Amino acid sequence: MFDEIIKESKWSESHGAYNSYLGMGIFYYGIPYSIEAKNCVCLGSGAGFVPKLMLKAQQDLVKQYRIVHTNVSLIDANVGPWGLPTYEGEIKGYEDIKLYQAMTDDVYERFSDIDYLHVDADHSYDQVYRDLEHYGSRMNKHKKWAITIHDTNNPSDGDHPPIGSYKAAVDWSSENNHDMVNFPVGCGTALIMPKVGF
Repeated sequence: MFDEIIKESKWSESHGAYNSYLGMGIFYYGIPYSIEAKNCVCLGSGAGFVPKLMLKAQQDLVKQYRIVHTNVSLIDANVGPWGLPTYEGEIKGYEDIKLYQAMTDDVYERFSDIDYLHVDADHSYDQVYRDLEHYGSRMNKHKKWAITIHDTNNPSDGDHPPIGSYKAAVDWSSENNHDMVNFPVGCGTALIMPKVGF
């Protein structure tokens, strides 16, 4: 199943995944699985690589009677300088993924109690920060959630607008007193979680 997801998903290599190696894909499966995420939301993301792994984790949790049903949403306006994938085609066979072809700013109020959020839409500092502000305010209130942000090690190559994912993740997590760690795998992925008090 994982091999199939890697092969059929454009840009999976930007997450460090190739051939049969999952790279950061192990996080996109392992995070929702480990926290028993009932509600996963993905903003953008390499032609469905991340939401497919979110869904696989939830399907396994359903089989094990740990959650009742799957709930994965992909929000992508299908615009931008990094290519224009047709997400309906990319997620064919994954009908349980709810697709919102919309700008992330336009639909965040539809969501609440998010357990796992992946941010990989517009990569400018302002938009990544705004996505973290908007969707970060929609995370569950039980302090058992996680956010990943892609392209944290991916500098602009001159053909695309500057990438501000890393700085936005650092600033937002610091301002909200959350823990953050960055993984330099593929184009980089940061993980933000609530700070645990002892």
